[in-house]
Amino acid sequence: MRVKLEKRVRGKKGQERVYLFTSIFYGYFIDSNGEKKPKRERKSMGISYDLKPTNPFAKKEKKEALALAEIILFNKEKEFQSNKTGLGKTYLAETNFFEFIENHLNNTKMTLNNRKSYENVISKLKEYKGTYILINQVDYDYCRGFGQFLVNGVKKDGQPLSSSTIDSYYKKLTIICKELVQQGILKKNPAIRVKLPKVTHKRKEVLNKEEIQKLMDTECRIKVLKEYFIFSVFTGIDNATCQELRWKDYVVEDGIHKLKFTRTKTNHSYGFPLSQNAVDWLNKLERKSDEDKIFIGLTYGGHQNNVLLFWLKDAGINKHITPHCARHTFAYHFYKKSKDLFSVMNVMAHKDVSTTQRYLRSLFNDYGDNYDAMAEYDALNSMNIL
Repeated sequence: MRVKLEKRVRGKKGQERVYLFTSIFYGYFIDSNGEKKPKRERKSMGISYDLKPTNPFAKKEKKEALALAEIILFNKEKEFQSNKTGLGKTYLAETNFFEFIENHLNNTKMTLNNRKSYENVISKLKEYKGTYILINQVDYDYCRGFGQFLVNGVKKDGQPLSSSTIDSYYKKLTIICKELVQQGILKKNPAIRVKLPKVTHKRKEVLNKEEIQKLMDTECRIKVLKEYFIFSVFTGIDNATCQELRWKDYVVEDGIHKLKFTRTKTNHSYGFPLSQNAVDWLNKLERKSDEDKIFIGLTYGGHQNNVLLFWLKDAGINKHITPHCARHTFAYHFYKKSKDLFSVMNVMAHKDVSTTQRYLRSLFNDYGDNYDAMAEYDALNSMNIL
């Protein structure tokens, strides 16, 4: 595409004026006769001046008209380049990409864990192409290169990044680019067309009732980590939500012990009935005021994960368990007893039953067990695991 200034003279003799147009050349096309023809578009700028200006006013009018025409041509060319590269608000596209991300995160409500995940992605992006990059440089090639950077990346221990970690990091870049589109800074998301290796799901580990008892009988180097983990095994409540639980959320209504809370991840409110195991475990914890958190000082991170593994080792359990495996354990045992998919969906606070189906399938298939036709499990009483 080329944009040029075109001038046309019109008017009676002695009163001629020059009218200005934009002439846009889009290239060539083949007409119905098989002949190559140029494709042009002409648009009036709505600007004109005297063909032969003789007085100061007419001369000034011509000068201003031509200057304005140059600005229009420049903006037309810039608009074309914006469309070509997928840019919208070009004045914002020339700002620092990382400044945009920081501002977006600061103005978006999210959990602390989710914020940390985005910060990890920012760190990876800076490793990839440095600490300063303009938004208009975040194109398909940039996104594809970042995907390959993750594929070739390694963890601190020298091991390659897992496919699920690569997928998680890249999805966050896609979400950031989607926000750029929604704000009109980009016209299309450059990240969505990049193909990454298919996610390979690792075996989901769960604990049996003997292993749960061993953990209850074994001291953990971080007391609150043990308090949370065993509670999550009995309830399926996730780490982020447990971080926010307060004693005022624990109520007894009509003889039923409940937690009334808003799940951090989904922002949905629940009235959660507690099993006797969960109630007994809560009664072992030190309760202070209603406003105090139940699990004071509970966090999530690499250090906590390492301490968890040491705790399992001390208990004689040789499994790779993460904090989320407490939730896996609850779902696994609860379904084996209830055989009720929708009950699991409600208890796990999933929005859709398909999420629960995927969740259970990954648990049971990994153990060579069909979750819809499994052997009776020797243990659970209602929602109780032990």
